[in-house]
Amino acid sequence: MKLLIQAISLYWDKEVRGGPYAGLRKEAESFELPPAESFSFGAGSVISAGANAVYVHELSLRHNPGGLNKFRENCAGYELSAGTVFDKQEGLRFSLPEDRRELNVRFRYSPAFGRPIRTDGLSGLLDEPAFALASEQYGRIVVNGRHPRDDGSLYELRIWNIRCAEKYRKNAFTADLPERIYDKRASLYRG
Repeated sequence: MKLLIQAISLYWDKEVRGGPYAGLRKEAESFELPPAESFSFGAGSVISAGANAVYVHELSLRHNPGGLNKFRENCAGYELSAGTVFDKQEGLRFSLPEDRRELNVRFRYSPAFGRPIRTDGLSGLLDEPAFALASEQYGRIVVNGRHPRDDGSLYELRIWNIRCAEKYRKNAFTADLPERIYDKRASLYRG
């Protein structure tokens, strides 16, 4: 089984906060993946075709009046054994079950995601199941945040696209829509 993860961080400020600009951000929910050879699995590591490989494609984009500008891109690969917990992406946690039937994905809120802080309703940060994915299913986790600064707020949208796949596909997130969506967006424009 291959796990394909696309982690998108999109940043903007008050200059492109409203109306017509929001539509452009909506178009940035998924991108084509780079070629499989772009992913580094560590020095001397060889991943076999049958291995449980995790491909993580990280993209950071800045939205300004000129459009969306990519300022960081990283491709990393990991081998995942059944029962091993994967927590290399802040906000995500999952393990491949021994029976390989479905992947249970958890969302863990981090203060690095910005305000408002998401809690469990008591005094802890939000940490809960997001969804389960079977083979060839695609899910999306979305959370937004506001980071106060002296010159106004910086806004952020984080999106994780996750697919359990039998083989690597560049169009894993662009060929169709997610079957599961876990959305923790909140109003960012309160005083």
